[in-house]
Amino acid sequence: MFALIIGLIAIVLTVVIVIAGIYYGGSAFDTSGAKAQAATYQTQGDQVAGAVMIYEEQHAGSLPASLSDLVPEYLTT
Repeated sequence: MFALIIGLIAIVLTVVIVIAGIYYGGSAFDTSGAKAQAATYQTQGDQVAGAVMIYEEQHAGSLPASLSDLVPEYLTT
């Protein structure tokens, strides 16, 4: 009888811990994808800005007319 009560308490505690983990830690899993995507966009923007600066330096201060002017020489895609 004692083992049955201990087993039941262990199951209840496990369920409570799992529910608490999902409730308090669930938002971390939801927002991590958005944060990773934002970091990707930030990095890509920094790369474009750097390519524009190099283009401007090599072309006597003139800016590129479009992004396609940067692609073969300053950006890979």
